[in-house]
Amino acid sequence: MKENYKNRPHLSTEQDIKLTKVSISQRLEKWRKLQSIHMPQVESLIQSQDPAEVEDEVLFLPSHFSESERARYSLTVLGDEEKKLREGHACEGILQLRKLMKCLSSMYRRKRKDTKGQKANTRSHLKIDTAEATRDQVLAVYNLTRKALCALGNTNDNFEVRYPRLTLSDLFRKSTMDKRVLGDTYRPDGLIWELLGISGASFTQSSSSSGLPAPPPVLADGIPHPTSSLSTSPVSPADQMDVQSETRDGLSGKLWSPTIGLTEAEVEEWEVEGIESDHLSYSYALISFHAEDRVQWHRAWAEMQRWMEEFEMKHAEFIRCIETFRTMQQAWGTVAKRCTHPGYAAFARRQSDMYLTLREDAESLFKLKGEPRFSGISDIKSLIPVVRQFRESELAWLNALVNRRF
Repeated sequence: MKENYKNRPHLSTEQDIKLTKVSISQRLEKWRKLQSIHMPQVESLIQSQDPAEVEDEVLFLPSHFSESERARYSLTVLGDEEKKLREGHACEGILQLRKLMKCLSSMYRRKRKDTKGQKANTRSHLKIDTAEATRDQVLAVYNLTRKALCALGNTNDNFEVRYPRLTLSDLFRKSTMDKRVLGDTYRPDGLIWELLGISGASFTQSSSSSGLPAPPPVLADGIPHPTSSLSTSPVSPADQMDVQSETRDGLSGKLWSPTIGLTEAEVEEWEVEGIESDHLSYSYALISFHAEDRVQWHRAWAEMQRWMEEFEMKHAEFIRCIETFRTMQQAWGTVAKRCTHPGYAAFARRQSDMYLTLREDAESLFKLKGEPRFSGISDIKSLIPVVRQFRESELAWLNALVNRRF
């Protein structure tokens, strides 16, 4: 709000800043009273801090202290309680970000398709700017919550992996309403196929060895974000930098990963039991599917299939090229043997040697760059059973997932 006022000083913004400061002061006063009851051991730290703006005051939550300091001040129990609240808050932040990105995607499409004239464009710009400002605020709050979670957690919690740091590039999603355009295949939404914590083979591992690119992801819907009660701290410059560094150059959107926020045990349970179990934790709301998510999932599946087809076609073209060079070498060799004229025979032998060199170069390159399961094929007819075996091995993780064999 202060940054907006600095860039565009308006009387209404100044009034909003004053009202917000009053509101924060009132909430901070209530918090200090509760803190004096439940955390009297930090009273001296509160009194010793330098005078500052109300939004810059340190709250002295358990996440503010290190693990040794929490033990010294007897804040371990309160730290565990804050960790639970922070984890729920992080999940809500992810859900709200997903909701906002879907709304923004719809607003961008409607503006591009239906908005005509100055009046309509001005109104549309105002709505989009408001939604983007809300998105930036929720993103900054999520990163603050995630930072506090990492301070409260231990190695077993693995919060740094379960709740990754997000930037605007991680929120990118392709529209489920528009057709795919040139280059969309190289701009994935997220890492849906890289399920963290899976035991056994994963598509990403197998594709990295075979040269296949990782397929694009699926989306998950969200629910409205509740009022934050733990994030009255100001947004740091690093968080503001994350909000402002929006790039859509093909970086994966971590926000849409279906396992974000899940522990390894919960990921395994989700794989085996699905999302219909009655005893699933709160974080399973992050992987609920809605109609447009199913559309995105099937689009991602089709793109994965196209990647595999393209990968197989490249090998088929290489084999066909080698076969062509071999056939042309043999054909010109036969012509050279049948020719009675010395000049014609010399030309035919030269052509045969040229195609022999091309075939040998193609075979050496194929062995060097091609998939080992394809590079040993000598003719195109032998390719079909190899392709079938290749697909079965690449999608073995899916069959195991369906058959609950993890």
